[in-house]
Amino acid sequence: MKKGDLVGYYDVIKKKIQLREIKVGVVGLGYVGLPLAVEKARAGFDTTGFDIQPQKVDMVNQGHNYIGDVIDDDLAELVIARNVRCIYSIVQKKRLMAQKFWFWGLLTNKTSMIIVRVLRLE
Repeated sequence: MKKGDLVGYYDVIKKKIQLREIKVGVVGLGYVGLPLAVEKARAGFDTTGFDIQPQKVDMVNQGHNYIGDVIDDDLAELVIARNVRCIYSIVQKKRLMAQKFWFWGLLTNKTSMIIVRVLRLE
């Protein structure tokens, strides 16, 4: 891909972000991932969370919060509006692969810094 092609591509992505046309995914619904998913959904993005623990996924999909940094009513409102939903099974792969951007959030033990990695899928 040429440099000029990248500039055009980034302009398209930037416009889609501004118009809230992209779909966002968050991997891991712990104390980094769930607040991140809620914030992306609150900002107007169609957001899907993924976690390997079905209990967490079921709780979020029912609008029940288990993280102190997330306001219960905010989560419930976003779930009812279908701005945020969560999956845990590869059987739900169609929903998983529909996301264009995935965010991985983790807290490092050594530095106590939150690292968020963005992966673009195509």
